[in-house]
Amino acid sequence: MTENTSARIERALQEQLAAGCAASVFPGASASVAFWDRGGWHYVDAVAGLLAKGALPVTVDTFYDLASLTKP
Repeated sequence: MTENTSARIERALQEQLAAGCAASVFPGASASVAFWDRGGWHYVDAVAGLLAKGALPVTVDTFYDLASLTKP
């Protein structure tokens, strides 16, 4: 069950991130989901796109500056 759930979540994350990149909503993104199944936590990561146009690809280790998200 966990493998199927992980695969479905990863596929959905990847599709959404790729769609956001393709629509120029953002140049790149990463996302993680944690879920509880069979007595333990499981984690799924997905990435898509570039840090900026012409820059390096986003990885699961990419750091983002989130300070601007708190400004109106």
